[in-house]
Amino acid sequence: MGFGKILEKKMKEKYVKQAELANAVGIPKTTLCSIITRDTNKVDIDQFLRICKYLNCAPEEFYAQYEDENKEAPQPIDNKWEALRSQLIKLSDDELTELHNYVKFINWKQRSEKKKD
Repeated sequence: MGFGKILEKKMKEKYVKQAELANAVGIPKTTLCSIITRDTNKVDIDQFLRICKYLNCAPEEFYAQYEDENKEAPQPIDNKWEALRSQLIKLSDDELTELHNYVKFINWKQRSEKKKD
């Protein structure tokens, strides 16, 4: 989602029509319509600041909303080995050593149980 769609959302929240905003900030209605329709991020800084002032919102609100809307969704892990690898890379050396020793213990335990059978 770009600036145009975020602007459109903010305008709806504040019940501001395109013609009203265009007139208030001194840009052609067709320009404003194009910004929204094309969902462009290329907006003149002076226009942007006048829009923020008219809508009574801080420029940071647009940025925060942009960041929220454009966060990458976490990708599902299809492979159990990839899932394990993604968890292992977060462990410290000591934790990896402890895990290694635990795996060795499990292997020893399995071998011991097989010998009993």
